[in-house]
Amino acid sequence: MRFSRAEDQARIRFDGTPMSDIIFNLLIFFLLTSTFAAEQGIPLDLPKAVQPSSIIAREVVVTLTRGEALFVNEKPVGWPALETELSLALARASDRTVVVRGDGGVPLRRVVEVMDAARRLGARGLAIAAQAEDPVPAEERMTP
Repeated sequence: MRFSRAEDQARIRFDGTPMSDIIFNLLIFFLLTSTFAAEQGIPLDLPKAVQPSSIIAREVVVTLTRGEALFVNEKPVGWPALETELSLALARASDRTVVVRGDGGVPLRRVVEVMDAARRLGARGLAIAAQAEDPVPAEERMTP
């Protein structure tokens, strides 16, 4: 005769509630912290590009606003002092790349002036900052 023990009848159960609680808390955490990663600095209307690259902190960033105000690494600079400030920033940068962040309404001649000054001062690379373009045009996203 076979006797059954309590251990034989105890079955292992998987309760998914604690796992779903952890996943839900992680989701809330990442949603909340991702809003803090917004780009700080001078407000610009950047031109759009399909595949822009990200700006790395060791680069020198020159910002041009619509009113043709000039900033080197977010420090306001006058046009006559551009080369002086740019040479100081390039000397401190580990990567001698200059990124030009220009508002969409900035005249091209001003962008060329900044890039020309950077080349004269020994910048190894030049880049133009752009905002990521939505791959699906707004007209196609609209539903009837």
